[in-house]
Amino acid sequence: MQPWRRVEVTGPVGRGPIIAAIDRVRDDERARVLLCRTDAGELQATDPVCPHMGQPLTDAEVVSDALVCSHHGYAFALDSGVCVQPLGGWDTSLAVHEVREVGDRVEVRLAAPQPPPAQHEGVP
Repeated sequence: MQPWRRVEVTGPVGRGPIIAAIDRVRDDERARVLLCRTDAGELQATDPVCPHMGQPLTDAEVVSDALVCSHHGYAFALDSGVCVQPLGGWDTSLAVHEVREVGDRVEVRLAAPQPPPAQHEGVP
């Protein structure tokens, strides 16, 4: 099991996704996570890149507790990472990480690494 890692957050985390750095994941290597809140205000942490075609989720939008990629409209449930739009349209999910708030700090426990995004010919 991965240890809890402190996330460098520069301001409050709202519904809009923000990309944040994690301190020293491996030998001073820094990793990044995407942080946002659900409709109920629950803090969520995911990978910052869409597994559909590897696009950054910087401009993604939270809609009904799903993270919607602004590039092709793929949506992933924030609690599980399962692709919910298009329905049945894709078999890979977005990595979701455990996250907690400890006082004014945010900490994450990284999930197992996801395979690189598949390149599906003809899939937008």
